[in-house]
Amino acid sequence: MTARLLLTDSPGERRAALVDADGHLRDVVEDRDHAPPLLGGVFAGRVVRTHSAAGGAFVEIGAATPAYLPARRALPAEGAAVVVQVTAEPHAEKAATVTDRPALTGGRLVYTPGRSGATVSRRVAGDTDRRALQSTLARLLADGEGAVARRPALGADPESLAAELDALRAAWRRVEAADRTPPARLLAPPPAAVRALADHAAPEPKEILAESHTLARRAAAWCATHRPDLADRVTVWRETEDLPAAHGVEAALAEALDAVVPLPCGGRLVVEPTRALVAVDVDGGGAGARRANEEAAAALPAALRLRALGGQVVVDFLRGGRRQPLKDRVVDGAAEDPGDLKVHGFGPLGLLEMERQRRQAPLADRYGTPEAEGLAALRHLMAATRADPAAPLRVTVPPAVARALEGSLAEAVAEAGRRLGGTVTVEAAGSQ
Repeated sequence: MTARLLLTDSPGERRAALVDADGHLRDVVEDRDHAPPLLGGVFAGRVVRTHSAAGGAFVEIGAATPAYLPARRALPAEGAAVVVQVTAEPHAEKAATVTDRPALTGGRLVYTPGRSGATVSRRVAGDTDRRALQSTLARLLADGEGAVARRPALGADPESLAAELDALRAAWRRVEAADRTPPARLLAPPPAAVRALADHAAPEPKEILAESHTLARRAAAWCATHRPDLADRVTVWRETEDLPAAHGVEAALAEALDAVVPLPCGGRLVVEPTRALVAVDVDGGGAGARRANEEAAAALPAALRLRALGGQVVVDFLRGGRRQPLKDRVVDGAAEDPGDLKVHGFGPLGLLEMERQRRQAPLADRYGTPEAEGLAALRHLMAATRADPAAPLRVTVPPAVARALEGSLAEAVAEAGRRLGGTVTVEAAGSQ
C-alpha cells in the first residue's frame, strides 16, 4: 500500500485526508461553507485594542471576532490600519492569530515580500545541499525580494522554481493592488486541497485520489506550478465505494476524538488538552515500563498531529529505564510533522516537555460538534443513495444535529437535494 491524499467534496464541506502506507490517517484538512477558513488569508485590518501587558494587539479583519497580533516590534496604535495574514485558526476562547509579515506558501518556495534574501528551510539537511539551494534561489530573486526554499525544492530545476516564484509574485501583486480599506480580505485563504498539498503532505503521497473530475483538475493545476513532481499522481476515484470509507477515514476520526490511544502492549496513552497545556499520561496496563514507554513515545507524535493539538505539551512516562532514548524516539516520529514539534527534554519533575505549533483548530473542536455530525450525515446519505438510488432522501439524527441541519447547515441540506435530484428530509431521532 502507498501513502495517499484523498480529496473529497460533499454538501457543505470539502476535505483532504492523508493516509500513510500502513493505512493510518495522519492528517485531515477541511473547508466548511458555514464556517469559512481563515488560515493563510491576507487581510487589511484595523487595530481595535492594544494589550501592552501581553505585548500584542487585537485587529478587526472582518471575522466574527478580532484577531490577535503578537507584537514583534513596537505596538501599532489603536485605529491604525495594518496588513496581516492569519497564521492560526481561532478555537474555543482563543482568537485567530495573525502576523504583520505575510508570506505566501507554495509547494517548494515561500515568498516573503517583507523580508529580503534567499534562505533555506531548516528541514533541508546537509550543508552542501543547503548552499546549492540557497545559491540557486538567490539567482532567481530580484533586489529587495525574499523567499525560503522548502525541502521539496531539492533537485528541482531552476526554470521550474522560477515558474513557481512568478506565480507567488503574481499573487502578491493582487494583494498590493486590492482596496486596503479595512476590514477587507486581500487574498483568500488557500482551499483545503492546497493547504494539504503545501503543508500536510508528509509522508509524500504516491497517489492523490480525487472524488470528482473537478477536484482532480484543480489539484493537478496547482501541482503543475507548485509541485510538478506530484502532478501525474492525481487520479479520479472510480470505485463505487465511498472514498473516505474505503480508506477508514471516518472510523479513524471517531477514534481520534477519544483521549485514549491504545498501545500494542495493552497499555494506553491518554492525551488530555487543558486550558494551559496538553497533558499526556502513559498507562502500562500491566506491561513492563520499558515496553509501554517505547510504544507511547512512538505513538505520541502521530496522536498530537491527527488531533491538531498545539502549545505546550508535557508527557508523564512510567518510571524506570533510560530517558534519552524516549526523547530520541519522539523526535524521530515528529520528523514529518507540519506542526513543527519541538522536543525540549525532561524537566526537573521528570516530565518530557515539548511545544507544537498550533495552526488548525483542534480536531475535537472541528469534529465533535452537531455541525460536523450533520455534515457527516449528509455524506452518508450521498453514499447510501449512490449504492441504492431508490433509498429515501432522509436523514435521522439526534435533535441537536437536526437543529444544525435546519439552521446553519440549511444550505448544505439544499445542496444535497440538488445533487440527488429531490428534497432531503431532516428528522430528529425520537420524533413522531
